[in-house]
Amino acid sequence: MDKIVKILLVEDLPSDVQLAEREISKVLNKYQIKVTEREEDFIALLENWKPDLVISDFKLPSFDGLSAIKITLKKSPFTPLIILTGSINEDTAVECMKAGATDYVIKEHIKRLGTAILNALKQKEINIQKYRTEEKLRENEAKLRQITDNISDIVFTMDMNFNTTYVSPSIYKLTGFEVNDYLKKNLVEKHPPETIKMFRDIIKEELEREKNSQIEKNRSRIIEFKHYTKDGKSIIMQSHISFIRDKKGKPIGLLQGASRDITDLKYSQLKLRKAMDDMIKTISKISEVKDPYTAGHQRKVSQLSLKIAEELYLSSDLMEGIKIAALIHDIGKVGIPSEILVKPGRLNEIEFALIRDHPRLGYEILKEIEFPYPIAKIILQHHERINGTGYPLQLKDKSILLEAKIIGVADVVEAMSSHRPYRPALGNEAALDEIFKNKGILYDLTVANACIKLFKEKGFKFD
Repeated sequence: MDKIVKILLVEDLPSDVQLAEREISKVLNKYQIKVTEREEDFIALLENWKPDLVISDFKLPSFDGLSAIKITLKKSPFTPLIILTGSINEDTAVECMKAGATDYVIKEHIKRLGTAILNALKQKEINIQKYRTEEKLRENEAKLRQITDNISDIVFTMDMNFNTTYVSPSIYKLTGFEVNDYLKKNLVEKHPPETIKMFRDIIKEELEREKNSQIEKNRSRIIEFKHYTKDGKSIIMQSHISFIRDKKGKPIGLLQGASRDITDLKYSQLKLRKAMDDMIKTISKISEVKDPYTAGHQRKVSQLSLKIAEELYLSSDLMEGIKIAALIHDIGKVGIPSEILVKPGRLNEIEFALIRDHPRLGYEILKEIEFPYPIAKIILQHHERINGTGYPLQLKDKSILLEAKIIGVADVVEAMSSHRPYRPALGNEAALDEIFKNKGILYDLTVANACIKLFKEKGFKFD
């Protein structure tokens, strides 16, 4: 063992202490031994020093091995205890083991002590791990019981016409209807027309899947809908629904599911979304006020970036992150002097270095804001190029976020297509030629091809 093993030796004879330590040294590389023969000292060491193992003589002037076992079990139940004695009959040995001793060793067979120590320490680790596992199970069971006892979700079954055939008592908490009253209500009394239409469309879609043999085991569908309460109010509910099936997997004409009230959550999400949208618009305006020549640039980059993302069939989450990052990708320019931003002539080396610093400045401005997407990181990387020649970090292909690659291409196309203080607009053709010539070199090949396709084949134009 690599760790220091602390051993508490309960012994009154120095010669026996030496014998025990000799055997201990044979099996343990690192150990500490403390010796006592007094009960009060034994208790204090057990509580404060916290030994890994106790080795106790059976007979001592002030107390005995059985007392040591009982005290150890009470004060430190995971600490193994080995009885080491000069003589012990079979009945006494059985009594010690029943009392809780891990093992016993007769001094004339002292060479067995090393094996007994290793076995005891190994069993201690097993017991601790078992206890932790059982404790975790007990905690999980308690949590599950608490959830079950206080669950507010509604469990239900219904037929194919959405008539409820069973509903859990929790329906009262959410709607004010008692179970029996609720079961008597028809669809029109429970839901507005648009919800009823949605239900019927869903049934039609799911039955069509069945007809086309698109059966997925345990498939469920999440839906959100409006539900009336007893007092006529409308709440928003979310349900996980699925067919009840026979042993062969065929629907038996019933649906099952669980519903919960998400009204407050939906309103909170709408408020948060509006607050975030307002914040993004404000940040976007700040950067455009600082650099009037790029007014509308960020909005157009966002527009093209989203179209590229659609072309690549990206998830809605990725697209939302791209939209936000593109709308404020030049926020770092607020830290650059206006005379440099609107300078009509060529920039000198120092001025150009300041311009190139705007992705880093943007990152510093936004990094503490807890967006649901990596906005600050996308903005930091939007001028990186896949061959490592971009800035500010000279990242290469796989180190650059896909969102940043998309915005990087859209940024180049929009900038080249538009007028700048230091040059007239170059036009879409020149911009697309730049992307075409450097696709797979500066710009991600898939992103570049999607951008070119939008203009050449799908007639994309900036608003």
